[in-house]
Amino acid sequence: MNDMTKGLQSVETYFSELEQIDWFSQVGCEYQQACIRLVNDWEDAYKWTIQPITEWCDLEAKQRIYRHMSSSHYDEFAKWNEAARLILPKVEKLVDIVRQYFPEDAPGTAVDWFQCQLIGASMELFYADFIDSSLFRDQLAIYKDGHFPCGWHVESEDMFPEKCVVVVF
Repeated sequence: MNDMTKGLQSVETYFSELEQIDWFSQVGCEYQQACIRLVNDWEDAYKWTIQPITEWCDLEAKQRIYRHMSSSHYDEFAKWNEAARLILPKVEKLVDIVRQYFPEDAPGTAVDWFQCQLIGASMELFYADFIDSSLFRDQLAIYKDGHFPCGWHVESEDMFPEKCVVVVF
């Protein structure tokens, strides 16, 4: 099995597991995990999905993967566009499944945030043999617990990712 096939199978298997989640079943309930900050309602959760620090952390986490792969494993990195073309329909399918579990008045930005997390996790899985990153999969694990990981917070850029906090509803 070549690395591309292996990476794609990892993504497919992971997404199949995600389809089984009891989405948002524990939002608003207590959640005891290290390095999280709870918000109290959907409105606050939605605000966090578009906070500049959340967007910066999302981009930085992906850039760390890009930088490492392009400098240390360029041949594998060059396969990403083809892999992304094959992965995107799986991302869209899962987004369509989960969209129905968001409240009716959920802004599109909340669903976009979820899609960004899926793409980040896809990169982590696809390149798992070459990188040591689980930032996105760690967030997606929170969904498995019935919560909504709606953002990231860190006091300063040089503290990411070691001292980042995941914002959760």
